[in-house]
Amino acid sequence: MELFSGLMVMMGILGFLLAMVWLVLPFVIIGMKIKLDRTHLIVEEIDRRLALLERNNDRLPPSGSVVDSSDHDTLH
Repeated sequence: MELFSGLMVMMGILGFLLAMVWLVLPFVIIGMKIKLDRTHLIVEEIDRRLALLERNNDRLPPSGSVVDSSDHDTLH
């Protein structure tokens, strides 16, 4: 009989721990979702800014190109 009561105490403790996890888990999931949504917005903003930089970079001449001197006024 002692064995049965010991098992019941262990089952009660496990049941209590599972109930605590069951009650806390929704708040953890909601907190993660809020952080994930915020991170998603930040990544979208970074992607938009990176696309803008890439478009502006396409308009610039290559850095190793030679500039024609006839385009510039020279002092002689």
